[in-house]
Formats: sequence, C-alpha cells, structure tokens
Amino acid sequence: AEDAPDVIFTDLGMPEMDGYEFAREVKKVYPPVHIILLSGWGNQINEVDPKTRNFYRILSKPPKIQKLREVLKEASEERRGNEKP
Repeated sequence: AEDAPDVIFTDLGMPEMDGYEFAREVKKVYPPVHIILLSGWGNQINEVDPKTRNFYRILSKPPKIQKLREVLKEASEERRGNEKP
C-alpha cells in the first residue's frame, strides 16, 4: 500500500502486547515494512530465534546515531531495490 511505512521502530516491553506480537501484527498488514527492534536486551536476543524473524534488525538501547544511520540507509537501499520500475 502506498501509505505503508518504510521502517517502524519498536521495543519488546510495551503495554498490551510485546514487540514480537506487534511485529507479527504489522507484517500481516504491511509485509514489506522493515521493523527495527530497539531493546535494552538487544545483545542478549538470539537473532536466529523464530520469534525474531519479523525484525529487520535488532539494536541495543541506546543506539548510536551512526548505527541508526547505517541501518536506515541499508533499509532504504533494500526497499528501493525491491520497488518495481
């Protein structure tokens, strides 16, 4: 959809649902969106765990601005590469 976001940042700990459930629900509506998890547990999260499959990247909080720039640039380039001419 044209109104679909390119990137969504989320956390694991949120009221009402956790970040895993949030990512699953977002992917149902906007499959191509890149979901970036920001978490204080970032270094301890197993990126191969099936629960993390909906995350584009997992970053530890607080993220360095340079790391955010790198991830956003990668996501942008990937999204542009997947667009149909």
